Amino acid sequence: MAHASVINALLPDRSPGYYTLSDMDYRVAPMEEVLEIVPIAMPDPGDYYTNSRMYYADGGSAPSVISTLYRTVGGSGLDEIVVIADLGRGLEDYRDFKNYEKSLINGVTVSSLQRWENGEYYTDAYFNLGDIDYYVKITSPGQDSAGYIRILLESAG
Repeated sequence: MAHASVINALLPDRSPGYYTLSDMDYRVAPMEEVLEIVPIAMPDPGDYYTNSRMYYADGGSAPSVISTLYRTVGGSGLDEIVVIADLGRGLEDYRDFKNYEKSLINGVTVSSLQRWENGEYYTDAYFNLGDIDYYVKITSPGQDSAGYIRILLESAG
């Protein structure tokens, strides 16, 4: 049996305050509750299938992360937009998004990467608004994922 200090030395270094989605408890949350906390959303949520979850780090009473899945029929077929709002700014799962190519969209610096796989475009993006880190994952048969990012940024006002 391996000694605990040897096992701990093999684990990635994690500072207190950092977390992954798999480490946290979550609950399904109604869109109305999400919108009270997170200032960005796709307009007209009734036009989308939505599913939101609030994630809680270290047994906290306030959510550390809120994720919302939007599904809609776009011009090219079914589009899926996942918005992950990292309220605690300690989410480790998508940190690499911050290193993608940067562009300015609606006056906000957005890091993004788009790739084509299996007949669909996959876009991963990161931006920060109001001390909240946002990670966005878009899957679409059409390539204008920047349009969804613009809509999200415009919704923040």
